[in-house]
Amino acid sequence: MFYKVFCEDDYEIINPINKNDYDLLNSLDGISRKNIWHDFEVTFEAADKGKGKKKSDFPWYMSSVLILQENVILKMKDFFEANGELLPIHSSDNKKLFAFNCNMVDALDEEKSDIIRLGSSGKILLVKKTIFKNEKEIQADIFRLNYKSSPTFVSEKFIEMYKKYNFCGLKFLNPLENSLK
Repeated sequence: MFYKVFCEDDYEIINPINKNDYDLLNSLDGISRKNIWHDFEVTFEAADKGKGKKKSDFPWYMSSVLILQENVILKMKDFFEANGELLPIHSSDNKKLFAFNCNMVDALDEEKSDIIRLGSSGKILLVKKTIFKNEKEIQADIFRLNYKSSPTFVSEKFIEMYKKYNFCGLKFLNPLENSLK
């Protein structure tokens, strides 16, 4: 079973300071970016700035690009590197963070899934209900599907590690039932 990753309510989010860095984050699609990546600065919408947000081990940007605090890397670096690449960024108060460029998997059953497409191009805009083709054959524990706006999906193995290390800031949604784990 795989689950969609979402931001837990009331947890901090990040925003790049330079508007061009939004494009850099949004370009992450599983293809290596190490040779063209540059470290850049982000700000937190966090509790310590009076915004009422809780600290997160995974400060939220969007479901297609996970951001990881350094403590996550200390415990799960091998896991993430086996499933994509870790790209450095930093906060305005010089905390080390990493954007996760997640591997893509061709596992979406387009005929059975509930899909909203973009006009005449037919490109996938949103998948309202995700049905995997050959789910048991998916060999990844964290991945995105082969379309630009795909959220990140995680296995139960990932969720077990997340709980084992007492991480916070994420919730997991069953793509079939819309129920949380």
